Amino acid sequence: MALTKIETFKNWDNERRKNHLLQIEKELMDLRLKKQRDKLLNLINLKI
Repeated sequence: MALTKIETFKNWDNERRKNHLLQIEKELMDLRLKKQRDKLLNLINLKI
């Protein structure tokens, strides 16, 4: 499965690759922000 994804990625043109990577980057950033938000909420809850 993973190999197929890599092969598919190789066959894409540069524009499509760039958009795909930007999408992954955005998703990672969203996850990081969610984690940070959860940590902050936990800290706030501990203080109250």
